[in-house]
Amino acid sequence: MAKQPVPQKRQKEIPSPDGEPVSNSSEEILGRMINKIGAEKDADVYLFGGPLERSYENAMLMLIQHKKNRKKNAVLHLDTYGGHADAAYKIAKAFKRNYDRLTVMVFSDCKSAGTLLCLGADELVMSDLAELGPLDVQIPKEGEFSGRRSGLDITDTLVALQSESIRLMRQHFIDLRLGFNQQISTRDALDNAAKIVCGLLAPVYSQINPLSLGESARSNSIAFHYGQRLSKGNLHPGALNKLISGYPSHGFVIDREEANELFISARPPSPSEELLMLLVLQKYEQLASRRRPLILCLSDDYPSPQSKQEKENVKSEQVSGIKPSVQQPENRDEPGGDRAGSDITNDGGADGDRNGGSQPDAGVPGAKGGNITASGAKKTPTRVRKIKSTPPPQ
Repeated sequence: MAKQPVPQKRQKEIPSPDGEPVSNSSEEILGRMINKIGAEKDADVYLFGGPLERSYENAMLMLIQHKKNRKKNAVLHLDTYGGHADAAYKIAKAFKRNYDRLTVMVFSDCKSAGTLLCLGADELVMSDLAELGPLDVQIPKEGEFSGRRSGLDITDTLVALQSESIRLMRQHFIDLRLGFNQQISTRDALDNAAKIVCGLLAPVYSQINPLSLGESARSNSIAFHYGQRLSKGNLHPGALNKLISGYPSHGFVIDREEANELFISARPPSPSEELLMLLVLQKYEQLASRRRPLILCLSDDYPSPQSKQEKENVKSEQVSGIKPSVQQPENRDEPGGDRAGSDITNDGGADGDRNGGSQPDAGVPGAKGGNITASGAKKTPTRVRKIKSTPPPQ
């Protein structure tokens, strides 16, 4: 029996949010979505995926500063596990300095310093999979080659030790005062309880480095001041303090519902925005876990058809080199020219009248003497050729 031909699988079509027929190419759909969102928001669309480190911040700053044909607003697709607060602050300030309005779109991860950058956004768009993170600044571990710890670790340790000290003091005082047939006085019970608690906790307190304590306090102060400068109008009262010290761990998940309690404007994506984020992650895989960040202006990589036509027109003009023709004025002094009606002859000077005297101004503002006749018509002065006189022979 002859083998039946195996039917080929058709490529799955990605529907367009506006219902228009589109091509099967995801590249073309991505370009359409970038142009659509850019036109709706009058915005340039950017992409940042990877670590927010100081060594890479200048690439983003230069891309924003030297953007040609900059639009009024900006849209940033952000995907990061975090990084340095300084880098996030400078990038957010660059957007606010060069654009009127910033929209940050988060599809999956935007942790730590990425959340700090979101504080500078006028609008936050979060998908169902998106998650932000607390703003407790991470500092390097003392004596370790790599690894970081939260700036709240020592503060939380001190709070825990204080609570434990009070509990131990109360317990030992009650045991000493009410025990031993109540033969110990209150003063002696307090003194003995204090000595017991100090003996138990003194070795623990001695391990706390005062410099590390100051470093932790300073790192949390940096996060607070950066957030205070960026979050003007898009945070609920008290939300900044909650982001810094109100969560139990640095990896705590802040989803869209939690973000609505912190941000004034945090909404789900529209169909066009969600399709854009899906196509971006499909083309540029593993954005957050990249060792080097991916920094792009998607509006330049996928220009609109109108922008393409404008570039082609400019290029064609440069190649053709056609210059507009300039009509040369008629020269009445050329031989054979029309001299009828001329008021100036060769009998006088260049600025003289028929009798050789100087011609007065005709009363026209800015007119020079001898160039305008009494009728107000400007005349071209005739050229006088000077003949050198030769000395008589001796």
